[in-house]
Amino acid sequence: LHFFDGDYHLGEAWYCAQFPRFQDGSGILRGEATPNVFSHPTAPARVTQLIPKIKALVLLRDPLDRAVSWVQHLQRLEGLEGSVESWLSQELEALQSLDAKTLSQAGRIGTGALQDSLYDLHLERCRYSLADPTQLRVISSERLFSDPRSQLSEVLEFLGLDPDPEPWMEAWVARNVNPGHRITLPATLESRIKAFLHKHCQQSETIAAPSPVGWFA
Repeated sequence: LHFFDGDYHLGEAWYCAQFPRFQDGSGILRGEATPNVFSHPTAPARVTQLIPKIKALVLLRDPLDRAVSWVQHLQRLEGLEGSVESWLSQELEALQSLDAKTLSQAGRIGTGALQDSLYDLHLERCRYSLADPTQLRVISSERLFSDPRSQLSEVLEFLGLDPDPEPWMEAWVARNVNPGHRITLPATLESRIKAFLHKHCQQSETIAAPSPVGWFA
């Protein structure tokens, strides 16, 4: 819905009107998914101000793969000009020159591909906004796609539902999947980007990396 990260001026009444009302005890849960909320400087605080008891799920994938995929998404659907290599190289140079405080408050630089992959910074902001850290659950994107049953079971348990995933599996389908293949970056650039992202994803890697090898091996 891009309310908390874009159309916040429309007000609480508008946002609540986007959801149907159900009788108490119906057992129906309502939610929405707007990925940009995770990396937006003020959106997490806005969310918890309106929905203090929210249960927030964050789906994290390899941060470099995510950054590359985002630029490809903009090229494919929004006509972004320029190569993935040139965009990421420009953004890396700009971000590396910023200190930690400035980095956390910086506006959109370039496509925002690398900024959105600074997972530790965004997770810290989300946790700070929540009254209880158990309201947040991080799920590995790689594990979700390779083993959806186990990850869905974890999500169901987090939401206070029956953790058996089988009734849901018939309807399971991967959505918003990039139809192309991840391009190969020049080795030197990829190594520099990985080193930069590693500094900003160490806690997240411990939580969400798909295997003990991690994202940056």
